[in-house]
Amino acid sequence: MIAAKAAIEGTGEQNDTTPVSDAAAKGHCAVVSVLVAAKASVDAAVDRSDSPLFRAAMQGHVDAVRLLLGAKADARTPDCFRQTPLSYAESSGHALVAQVLREHLGIDE
Repeated sequence: MIAAKAAIEGTGEQNDTTPVSDAAAKGHCAVVSVLVAAKASVDAAVDRSDSPLFRAAMQGHVDAVRLLLGAKADARTPDCFRQTPLSYAESSGHALVAQVLREHLGIDE
């Protein structure tokens, strides 16, 4: 995909996603790693402002969350509903993801 110069960012269309966002939502860390190495944005928001980190946190993909945080994904900025990746992880019952995010943000339990 990358060698063939396929787009690694969204098209800007409504309900568009990005390859890194889709891979993060499914927990495909190898794909996320390749895309990040190819300079895909780890903060590109899709649809309702859900970045790859939001999508990985909502789905409970702790390894994808760690990978995105390591690539400097923004864990602080809320989405259009004033929610953060941490609030989504907590409300979705993903305790380990929430713990990783709290540690990254320096929040004591």
